[in-house]
Amino acid sequence: MNNDYEKQTIEYENGEVQEEDVEQGNEINTEEAPQPSAQKKKKRKKKHYFLKLLILIAFCVALYFFLHSSLFNVKSIKVSGSTHFTAEQIQKTAGLKTGENLFDFSAGDCEDRLEENPYIQEAQVSRKLPSSIEIHVKERQEAAVIQMDQEYVVIDEGGFVLQIAEKAPRFTLLTDITITDAKEGEVVSVEEKATFQQMLRLVKAMQEADLFFKRISISGNTVSAYATDKLWCTGTASNLLTGMKEGNLKTVLYDLYKKKITKGIITIGDDQYYAFSKKIK
Repeated sequence: MNNDYEKQTIEYENGEVQEEDVEQGNEINTEEAPQPSAQKKKKRKKKHYFLKLLILIAFCVALYFFLHSSLFNVKSIKVSGSTHFTAEQIQKTAGLKTGENLFDFSAGDCEDRLEENPYIQEAQVSRKLPSSIEIHVKERQEAAVIQMDQEYVVIDEGGFVLQIAEKAPRFTLLTDITITDAKEGEVVSVEEKATFQQMLRLVKAMQEADLFFKRISISGNTVSAYATDKLWCTGTASNLLTGMKEGNLKTVLYDLYKKKITKGIITIGDDQYYAFSKKIK
């Protein structure tokens, strides 16, 4: 009996491929044919992942050594915004110096160290490739001083304590204020809170009007702002604030200065009415 055969290609599990004569009419069950094992596929995937990981590690190592090469050593440090401190003092406080690597410090840590100083309100440290650092600071400015026992508490226009001095600095002295607590780097605590806030508004208006009062005191509704020990302005806080804002008070004081009048009382009434008396108590 003659049977007809045909050639068919069969791939085995081990990857070997052979052609065999298969009798016609007999179908091969492809589901029973050897298939590549799942275990071998997993091994190939693991090899690919491992190779990718090695490449990534090699890249990171190369990048690290490149960034820490002498190309990125700090050659210059620029400081801006500071009036109270020298550039060297700012650099030292920040913990920065030339010669160190540009990526060997934390900008945030440098900013925190700078802002620990009461005079520095805000600090910004930035890297400038390939070898420079820029430091910009925003400082608080002295505005007034309050006596506390035998010491003097220097504050900014918001009542923030900048320093506690043994000698009276040449800033506007706020009298009739009782300090309950004062620490550098914190807002001063006082008993007369409403009066103190009025004084701070007067100090701010004084600075904006380019005026200087040696001393400010408040008794009831009456404010006394001393240009000198023997020449002062008096009136309500509202009238003084308006006079400074509109420039009227500055004009009156300048007119007295030109006339070489160094003592007397300037009374500021409603509607910005000004009266001057040379008689002082």
